[in-house]
Amino acid sequence: MSTFLVLPPRELLEHAVTEFVNRLMPGLPKPLGLADVLLAHVVAGLPRHEQAFVIYREELPDGADTASVLQEAFGAEPGDRVLEIGPPRNLAPASLKETFIVGTVSALPAAR
Repeated sequence: MSTFLVLPPRELLEHAVTEFVNRLMPGLPKPLGLADVLLAHVVAGLPRHEQAFVIYREELPDGADTASVLQEAFGAEPGDRVLEIGPPRNLAPASLKETFIVGTVSALPAAR
């Protein structure tokens, strides 16, 4: 089983991580790609049997069904988990929507 992490746009994620570090450690320089480093650690914490794929929101067409796009463009299969993470709002945590890719049902009746 694979997990597809659908994240907010890269720029928003980088800004949120940098802002957090600025509050935590003001005045210290921030390494380039800080959000990518943090994300790599988070993905490494997933169960070992899961393969994780990171997709940023800007990589998906506007208004398209996320599950369909993941199947068509990114190889998602029935049973794969999709975690859609929305942008954080003020001091509230980001939203999280968990779904699973469902299999298609044949339109033809079974032969008897």
